[in-house]
Amino acid sequence: CVSERWRGRLSLRNCGAPPVVFRLVFRTLFLGSQAVLAVLMLGGDGDVLLNLQALAGAVGYTALTYFLPLLFGWALLPKVGSASRLFYFLSFALCGLLMVVGIYFTAGRLLDTAGGLGAEVDCTIDAIEYTADACHAALGNALGNAN
Repeated sequence: CVSERWRGRLSLRNCGAPPVVFRLVFRTLFLGSQAVLAVLMLGGDGDVLLNLQALAGAVGYTALTYFLPLLFGWALLPKVGSASRLFYFLSFALCGLLMVVGIYFTAGRLLDTAGGLGAEVDCTIDAIEYTADACHAALGNALGNAN
């Protein structure tokens, strides 16, 4: 439970604000944070949201399906022989490795797609067509000039 002193601070009553002000500030901040998260997740033509979903699957699905049942069985069920313990340990290590690999590759894709908020990146460097003109090096023939 929260003490009365903290309840007064968090609800802005110590500042003399009525409860309606607290509700307005709290709900506005909550709605604003949700709108910012929605804009960030929809960046990259929706790829950010898909990669966040894949990241949640890499953690949650792997944990709940594979290694948490092994861990709970290991901790809660009666002790087994050394061959079974070795099998459980190898299974646990393999499932943990599977989760780490899933997180690694999904996080890499997430970082790649989170670079822009639009469907395409306006300026990418094309190292093959590098010239002294920085715009031409970045945009290639999109400018219409053939330097």
